[in-house]
This record gives sequence, C-alpha cells and structure tokens, in this order.
Amino acid sequence: MIVYRNKILTSILFVFMSFFCAAAHMQELPPPQALGGPPPPPPAPIDDGLIILFVVAIIYGIYRALKYSKESTNA
Repeated sequence: MIVYRNKILTSILFVFMSFFCAAAHMQELPPPQALGGPPPPPPAPIDDGLIILFVVAIIYGIYRALKYSKESTNA
C-alpha cells in the first residue's frame, strides 16, 4: 500500500513540475528598452539568509532521520 501511495505522489509531483517548467519556458521576454531611457533597477539579492536556511534544513533532516530510526527500532 505504501509503495502504491509513493508512486501516486511521485506521478503527481512529476506532472506539477512539468507544468511549472513549461510555464516558465513560455514566458515572454520584456521589450527592449529605448535608447536614453532610465537604467533598469539593480537585481534584488536572493541570498540573504541562505546559509541559515541550509543549516536549519540540515538540522531538521538529522532530527527527522533520528526520530525515524528510533521509531523503526522500537517497532
């Protein structure tokens, strides 16, 4: 039963990822700027706090792995 559920979830995730990739690929490019127009704004930083996010994710993953291994040894 668990294997069947995992196959369904995997299939659903694959379909959603396909839609997202297709939607991202079909986006139109913005029109080029006319000469003499204002310069484009600087790109926004996306890496603020990225290291903290990775550390929290690793700690949470270790916590879940230890919890799962403790449950499987008790059963």
